[in-house]
Amino acid sequence: MAQRLSASERARIETMVGMGVGTAEVARRLGRCRSAVWRELRRNGGGSVYRADAAQAAAEVRALRPRPSKLATDSGLAGAVAELLADRWSPHAISEALRKQGLRVCAETIYRACYDPTGRSGLAADSWKLLVRQRRRRKPRSRCEQAKRSVLGDFRPIAQRFRNSRHPSRGGPLGR
Repeated sequence: MAQRLSASERARIETMVGMGVGTAEVARRLGRCRSAVWRELRRNGGGSVYRADAAQAAAEVRALRPRPSKLATDSGLAGAVAELLADRWSPHAISEALRKQGLRVCAETIYRACYDPTGRSGLAADSWKLLVRQRRRRKPRSRCEQAKRSVLGDFRPIAQRFRNSRHPSRGGPLGR
């Protein structure tokens, strides 16, 4: 994962941008990717109004965890999601339908809100009952379980069939 810009790097960016140095040159002097410097300038008002102390304060606010849920902060979005859940829509279908209306919410956000027992995620505490599969908790799905399953089912590849068997060509007791 990439490291965040430090306060001293932001001060150097402010100085260099004030002197008229371009984004690519600023990035080269800092030893950073050009897009990281470009995003930093874009997030914080652009080159003409960039201030390092304000940028650092904004970065600290953005980095706070845990963040409140998107549904908890936007009651209109939460109402739309709750309405579609009541109509028995899946979280993926809700996400797609709202995206077409210009509202953006991830299906995972909807699932997390449905399974939040406190109800502080923007939906009612028992909203998991509105899902198509009414489970009290989400069923864990891991890649490990999928990797363990063989495409062949119960069949073993030919290379593994005669291992540890008494086959004459493999030097077992019958072949002596």
